[in-house]
Amino acid sequence: MSTPSCMIVYMRNLAERMHHIRINQELTMQELADKLGVTKNAISKLESGKSLNLKLDNLYKLQDITGYSAEWIAIGRGDKKLPTSQTHVDITALSEESKAIILSLVKKI
Repeated sequence: MSTPSCMIVYMRNLAERMHHIRINQELTMQELADKLGVTKNAISKLESGKSLNLKLDNLYKLQDITGYSAEWIAIGRGDKKLPTSQTHVDITALSEESKAIILSLVKKI
């Protein structure tokens, strides 16, 4: 019996989902760690299953950074990816003037 050319892979745990996300986003462990504000070691432990300690704020940061839904990341259920309109944009690195302009535009929507 041959293996289907297109297989859906079920990810059983947080470690597998974290690894999947990082690889699909083409990020190194260090790059993902920097984006989340954690250490490379923390990412390594999450991906190896040695840690299940993904703090809630980091879960939502990961959702914002990657577009993968927090529910899918955390428990493997629900929609894997968020609709594009639901992703967030981090404006914290912008100047105060740029932030004010963006916020005023968003309020008009």
